[in-house]
Amino acid sequence: TAQMVDRFFSFVLDYLIISPFVMFTLYSAFSNGFRFWKTNPTASENELFVVIIGVCFVVLFALIQTFFVSLWDATPGQYFLKIKFEYDDHGSTRLLKVFFRQVLFWFSFLFLAIPLLSVLTNAKRRTFYDQIAEVTVVSTKSENFTVGFENEFKYWRA
Repeated sequence: TAQMVDRFFSFVLDYLIISPFVMFTLYSAFSNGFRFWKTNPTASENELFVVIIGVCFVVLFALIQTFFVSLWDATPGQYFLKIKFEYDDHGSTRLLKVFFRQVLFWFSFLFLAIPLLSVLTNAKRRTFYDQIAEVTVVSTKSENFTVGFENEFKYWRA
């Protein structure tokens, strides 16, 4: 199973890589709404607009992540950090389950990310949304992988 640190940093990388594309798409699609919000910041319609933008952000982000999972069995951040999804079943609904998993991940933040703590109680280190999607996040790094500076010290001493 993947380390919690790797999973956290894969999320950070995913957010940094994917969110500019998502926000550009949302701004392009809802430019009139953003203009209205900017000119009328106290209008009551803005509350609904924020909810719509939030839901669209989550759905679009999850769609993009699902696209990458269909290519690499990993999101871009997971691919970079050498972690990937392993599936309990290989049925035709696999991508739908991954999409649903990604949406549940984002909605777990509504509960202050407390559902993420289920990793600590699960033997396979699976979150509740991993269990629902029947997915395990595993590391593909070699066992003897170290993050030391042994080779650099050799070069400096030489």
